[in-house]
Amino acid sequence: MRNLLRVIFLIALLALNACKSTPTVQMQSAIPETPLPATLMLVNYPLSISDRPTTAAASVMAHLEGRLSLPISTPEQSVAHAGLLYQRYQITGRMADLDAAYASAKTLASSASAADDAHLLWATLAAYMHEFPEAQTALAKLSPAQDKAKAALLMQIKTARGQGYAPVFSTELSSGGEFSDLVQRAGHCVDSGDLDCATQNYHQAQFVYADSAPFPLAWLHTQQGIALLRFGHPEWALRFFDAALARMPGYFLAAEHRAECLASTDQLAAARAEYLSIIEQTGGEQAGNPEFMAALAAVEGELENQPEMLRWQKLARQGFAARLVKYPNAYAQHAVDFYLQINDLAQAEKLALQNLQLRQDVGSYVLLAEVALAKPDTKQFCGAYQNALKTGLMPPELMAMRAQAVACSTE
Repeated sequence: MRNLLRVIFLIALLALNACKSTPTVQMQSAIPETPLPATLMLVNYPLSISDRPTTAAASVMAHLEGRLSLPISTPEQSVAHAGLLYQRYQITGRMADLDAAYASAKTLASSASAADDAHLLWATLAAYMHEFPEAQTALAKLSPAQDKAKAALLMQIKTARGQGYAPVFSTELSSGGEFSDLVQRAGHCVDSGDLDCATQNYHQAQFVYADSAPFPLAWLHTQQGIALLRFGHPEWALRFFDAALARMPGYFLAAEHRAECLASTDQLAAARAEYLSIIEQTGGEQAGNPEFMAALAAVEGELENQPEMLRWQKLARQGFAARLVKYPNAYAQHAVDFYLQINDLAQAEKLALQNLQLRQDVGSYVLLAEVALAKPDTKQFCGAYQNALKTGLMPPELMAMRAQAVACSTE
């Protein structure tokens, strides 16, 4: 149980500030030309399975399924089961697993006799779904033995809300936390507009990872791919998504970003097939991830398949509506791009402002700026753009707005 929670906590912790992947369609063409980092040319990057063997993904999944099938008769087993559901969600993206893990963890943590494992799992899930006050309440109930985990998650919540950046920039790596340190440094480099710095840190992180589980390395390569995609290099990003999927077949985050790369490089039929597979894996037309349905609708539009585009847009709208009821804080952010895509600017603005109330980070200001550009509303755009600049960060989505921001100097 302890090792399970450690893996879940590590990936959820690192993923908390990595929600934004690529800019909306209207901003992609404006991303400035970014030189390819020299690190990409190094031999064995990304490390292949033969370069760095890990446990076979099939064995990992069989073990996971086996543990999920075990009977539950104690609170400890209930916590373990909820954690396993969340771990399977992290790999497959199955929405029902996320919902069940979230509901179970919340219930278990509410018990007067709940142990540290229950509070830590609930804090992790609550933070992941942007329920930050709930997460902080759960963390406050942890015993002193969990002070390190508590401090780490509290810092990441603070960073996610735009209340400061995690202090991970000392020259020395923390003993035992090298992987986490390097990934956090890489994320800060991306948000600072420095793809070369990010790539150097992602590259180094693959060598300090010392465990046998394949998922963290697949996740790491996916993050490198996402960074390359955000900086306008989809062809190179494919290399890392392929490496992630070779190590962890079915890993939904790598697969959906691979589909995005295929779409952006005019491989539309292949992108459609990839999205159809991911939607089915995450729950199908009625219960799958609406973000992927929205992406498929865009691909069908590019293929000039109007009936299918409209059908997938309808399914995505229904899916987002349901998720907004269940998880308003998380989907206030995630649904904005879809409503921009279908030109429902009133709903896009409402959700962007709702998200900004919760998170005053650079990505939230960029999201509102994208909505303002679509309206268009120069005053709102300039306010959001200038607030984004005040964070001291310069992610590629903000770089893409520089041309439009020329008008702000006269406001």
